[in-house]
Amino acid sequence: MSGRGDGWRCVAAAHLALFLLATTSCSATPGERAADKTIHSAIDGTIDAEPEGRPHDSAFRRWDVVRDAVPAGDRLVAVGTGDDGLVAWTSPDGTAWYRQLVASGEAEAVALDGSGDTFVATGTGDDGSAHVWTLEGTGTWGEVLGVTAVPTGIAISPSAVVLVGESPAEDVAVRPDAWAADGRPASWSSSPLPLAGEGSAGVVNGVVAYEGSFVAVGAELRVDAHVEGCVWVGSGPGSGWETARTIADPGGADLELTSVAVTGGGVAGGGTRQVDWDDPAAGGEGIVVDDLLGTPTMETFEAEPGANVSIVVGAGGTWLLVKEPVAGRGRVLVREESGVWSEVEIDGQVTALTPWRDHALAFVVDSDGYTRTVPVN
Repeated sequence: MSGRGDGWRCVAAAHLALFLLATTSCSATPGERAADKTIHSAIDGTIDAEPEGRPHDSAFRRWDVVRDAVPAGDRLVAVGTGDDGLVAWTSPDGTAWYRQLVASGEAEAVALDGSGDTFVATGTGDDGSAHVWTLEGTGTWGEVLGVTAVPTGIAISPSAVVLVGESPAEDVAVRPDAWAADGRPASWSSSPLPLAGEGSAGVVNGVVAYEGSFVAVGAELRVDAHVEGCVWVGSGPGSGWETARTIADPGGADLELTSVAVTGGGVAGGGTRQVDWDDPAAGGEGIVVDDLLGTPTMETFEAEPGANVSIVVGAGGTWLLVKEPVAGRGRVLVREESGVWSEVEIDGQVTALTPWRDHALAFVVDSDGYTRTVPVN
């Protein structure tokens, strides 16, 4: 890195700032609740008024925003934010929902995962650092020890929990890290996620449990300012992580993986392909990369530069939630039997998407500021 020094760090910080603005997976980044309020205020300036016929104690209160949802066992669990703090909802059927305040104040939800009858959620507390909450069975959520970082994803297997996020570091703009704990998180072991290029910076955007290991995805910003998608594999507490591969664009564009999911054929990622991170007007596309750990194949679809793409896989198929910075709302795409992606028309702002039985379930904020669920076939 001789000759680049602090000047390169400034460039890296600018690039990574763009990454962090685009990184939400089906989840909230720190401070996103303020953005929610801005969007809702634009829809309806009477923020404290309740529309007639909508009780205040309904499962989704006004200005509740779901950020992530997952099925596990015979139920669905969702997390998000409301005016009163971080909120969770549970449902036995995807129709009836039950609301619980998990953490009051300025706590914000980021990501959620479940295994069997145990669920883990991560987000930021009043101090801005990562916090972790757990739910076992039909009990109440309890908070466990978190870490000092910006959380971006969490995954649980029958034996371990992995939290991923970014830590500040002296020698790079942002350092991607992973923290692992046993099935009942009481203490965390930290492992930096390795970067292929010397002096590179990076971001990690999501993680998933897969065949006894964990797979995380993100991006690596090389010293020459070129950006490549990055895939890491780790095994849990006490083990390190390795870079499974970086994914470069044959045409020289910048690639970022913003989400990861387990499919029938392995692990797939969703993300973006952008011609030039320094010039969003130069254009970009959304990408889906299948078989991340084998022989990756990439397909593209129409999306704005800097979009956050969440890939959702279930028994009924594969869907995408595409959150575009300019449009300010989520689009839902479904992969048809022919392999072509088509857009599903949904009236409202889509904030989260989850597989459920033989379809997907979208969480949509309507024009009155209420969340409703919409099945997507």
